[in-house]
Amino acid sequence: FRRRLSKLNDLDVLVDLAPSSVSLVFGLSHLDQDLKFPILLSRALSPALAVQSLLFPAASFFFCKYFVFDPIHERKAALKRKKEEDKMKAVTAQKRREARTTVELMKVTVETKLQREKTSKGVIIKLAVYGNLENFDEKVSEIGLGPALSLTTGPYVDVSIPLQYQVESSRLHLEASAKSGLMGFFDPCPGFEMKQLRVVYKFKGRKHQVTVNDLDPLDLPLSQHLLDRSSSSTRSRSRSSASSSSSSS
Repeated sequence: FRRRLSKLNDLDVLVDLAPSSVSLVFGLSHLDQDLKFPILLSRALSPALAVQSLLFPAASFFFCKYFVFDPIHERKAALKRKKEEDKMKAVTAQKRREARTTVELMKVTVETKLQREKTSKGVIIKLAVYGNLENFDEKVSEIGLGPALSLTTGPYVDVSIPLQYQVESSRLHLEASAKSGLMGFFDPCPGFEMKQLRVVYKFKGRKHQVTVNDLDPLDLPLSQHLLDRSSSSTRSRSRSSASSSSSSS
């Protein structure tokens, strides 16, 4: 039986059955060097001792594997994961602070842009959330979109201000690339692949909503983002009916 102790060291356990003896041999291999340590178990070959000698290394190997080596490797792996997680948390916290600083610098410009968009009933970002949105709807349904909803500590981040900053002349276009690289954005959930961007906005006084994957492009405004399409269709039919009535008279 052979057990890899490290990249350079192997441990061997074997039973040497000779006509005049039974020996248990431990071997240690390091690069091209082999060290063997024979232990004489009997000077006579007996079937019972031979079977026991064969079972002993196997039992010893599995005992060491499951109760000594595996726990050691698991502890090392857990410690390594913990270090990586702590490092990732520290990096994320730093990116979060940098994003907050950038957003603070944007606020004056965004306020001016927002007033322009309100005057022209253009694109007004009501809410923009980026990150892992798997449980976002469930959380919103529980506590609503109020002050109690924290967008600063979850696996997502509020990017309403950075997105409004990108709006020019009632238009917004984002390229097909990771959104975490945008000004005022950061990656709130490193390692999670299915990040998304959800935008709730008003255009011409009407509410729109769209959700795109991280690497997808985004264009605002679009008619397919409109939430209340039924009322829009009803108003259109009403105007058409009114026009037909006027024509008939």
